[in-house]
Amino acid sequence: MDVTFTPLDPAGADRDALVALLTENVWPFHMRPRITRSEAEEAVDGGAWEDEDHRTLWIEHPEHGRVGVVRLDELTDPTPLFDLRVTERFRGRGLGAPILTALTRLVFETMPAVDRFEGQTREDNVPMLRTFRRAGWVKEAHYRRGWPVEGGEPLASVAYAVLRQDWETGTTTPVPAEVDVPPQVEHGEGAAAVGPAPDWPLRTERLTLRPHREDDLGWLRDMYARPEVVRHLLDEPWDEATARQKLAKRIAWDGLAGPSGAVSLVVEHRGVPVGDVILWLTDRERGVAQIGWALHPEHAGQGFAREAAAALLTLAFETYDLHRVVAQMDARNTASAQLAEAVGLRREAHHRQDWWSKGEWTDTLVYATLASDRG
Repeated sequence: MDVTFTPLDPAGADRDALVALLTENVWPFHMRPRITRSEAEEAVDGGAWEDEDHRTLWIEHPEHGRVGVVRLDELTDPTPLFDLRVTERFRGRGLGAPILTALTRLVFETMPAVDRFEGQTREDNVPMLRTFRRAGWVKEAHYRRGWPVEGGEPLASVAYAVLRQDWETGTTTPVPAEVDVPPQVEHGEGAAAVGPAPDWPLRTERLTLRPHREDDLGWLRDMYARPEVVRHLLDEPWDEATARQKLAKRIAWDGLAGPSGAVSLVVEHRGVPVGDVILWLTDRERGVAQIGWALHPEHAGQGFAREAAAALLTLAFETYDLHRVVAQMDARNTASAQLAEAVGLRREAHHRQDWWSKGEWTDTLVYATLASDRG
């Protein structure tokens, strides 16, 4: 018999059992090895274990019974992630690979929109690294110092994934050997040079743009926990667990030339974080990227978002030698649309009811600018 999964009700009958599991075990390879009861209850009651983006399941083993819990994360994204927790009593018994194999099957059989399933772990979590390999997953990235460690130096975050086509055919599509060394070709051939990493931080007349750090957790969570900030984003307001996960990704997004193909920067004014901006490749070979921005409401109306976005576009075209940068947004987000136009992006499309978000169909505006538009 295979491992199976039972839906968990964190807000109801299973609340106390979930809190007990989280607090009565030590999680040495998670960002929070020891979780207090108040922390667990706050996360559970805040929806961190069950909402539009998260779904939690008990792990049932045919011989050992209930051996742990798994949470599926970022379910509104085409590439969901997972948080696997096997209780201390059942560790070291070789259960990881059967659990991950069964979980992969569950995801691809019940979620037809998912084409890729991803997981990340610390570089020193040898049991989980072996689990990924034994379950047929492929290593895709090694994010240096991308995993915050409580009370210690950051470690690398190692990313594995499995494709639906590989799962269906029983094959493995390897990552190209040169995936982290993009070819240096002339821009005129239609590909990005993706040059060396910039000398951080970037500075404008009033702002400093720098990479994310571990100590950005507090203000980042505060900003994205505000309904007015996420109203037109795909995210729900962030809780503590979501903020930690998102920050880990942002720390790993350290340059377009690296395996992440993305750069995420904190926007500071006089040493105070006021927002963040992100640039990520959507077509590395041809030098196409997408840009995004968010500003803390307390600092709105001063032109900070425009100044930061303009600086990021300069980085995109003058340092990374990109061909095209795109911005997409909810059509109701008039402030973002005005900002896009203010930094020189042209409106190219209005897609009607093309994205299902937060219980309703929404329209999408597409803005873009080319290297040739900049003269």
